[in-house]
Amino acid sequence: MNIQTILNTSRNRNEEKIQKIPSSIPEYLHNLGIRLLWHFPMAQVLDILDDYQEYLAAEKEQGTENDRLFQKFGSPKAVTKALLSENRSEKPYLYLKPFLWGVLFVLFLRESLYQDRLAPLFLCLACLALFGSIHGREHMAIARRFNAGHFSAGRVLLSHALIFAVIAGKETIMWYACTHTAALPAKLFHLDIGGLIGALFSLFELLLLLITGIMLAKSAFASIRYYPATLHAMGAAVSTARTSQLLCSVDLTSEISREILFCPILCYAASLILALCFAALLRTAKAADLYPKRGACHGCTD
Repeated sequence: MNIQTILNTSRNRNEEKIQKIPSSIPEYLHNLGIRLLWHFPMAQVLDILDDYQEYLAAEKEQGTENDRLFQKFGSPKAVTKALLSENRSEKPYLYLKPFLWGVLFVLFLRESLYQDRLAPLFLCLACLALFGSIHGREHMAIARRFNAGHFSAGRVLLSHALIFAVIAGKETIMWYACTHTAALPAKLFHLDIGGLIGALFSLFELLLLLITGIMLAKSAFASIRYYPATLHAMGAAVSTARTSQLLCSVDLTSEISREILFCPILCYAASLILALCFAALLRTAKAADLYPKRGACHGCTD
């Protein structure tokens, strides 16, 4: 195999990774629906998906292979661009509803960082507002209708494990600081012990925010089944931020009350419970329950 052949093979693989060619008709329709949701109302998206479902089913009955079928109709991205160009003269899709949900999300998240007793409640409200801002209900209906989408369960489990590890490390450090106050040195490596722990917690928070952003992007553009991991990571990030705030207000070399551990861990527990609820909901909810006028994807299992 010469160098040019190797380069062409590598280029083709990279293009496939970028385009994420669907492996089946339901996955193609799912990806198309996810893209259309950002530009059209749900009712119009369902009408478009019904039309393409009929087109694809008719072509499939004639024996057309999936690869040639998708090449003929174009990628979900190309179809979305074509539909947008055809509907320029029509009234544009209003982004007011997602914008309002986004504003509520920012407000609730801010309150969860500065409130004391009500912080878990505001964090839960922020999670629900985030679900509305990314068209979560519509994404859930499309995912259940076509039962497809790019979803890597292994990566999600790894993300959950990493989040648990970060929270366990944070709580272990704070528990040791509370129970072994007298044994803590004033400085470590010529650095103030409180500042060193604060820097470590900032690193934890940055890592959790990165996981939150990745899982949220996956929820919005790949599969809504990533959303429970988004909530888990966001709750862990808020819990870590709350701990950092409390850490700045106390002196680690003096007696520390264990009550400072309660509110951050309660925020984390609230988000974890909500994440488990969403995970159960995404497994049991059906599109017919959300949009009873629409049926399932019949005749397009390939």
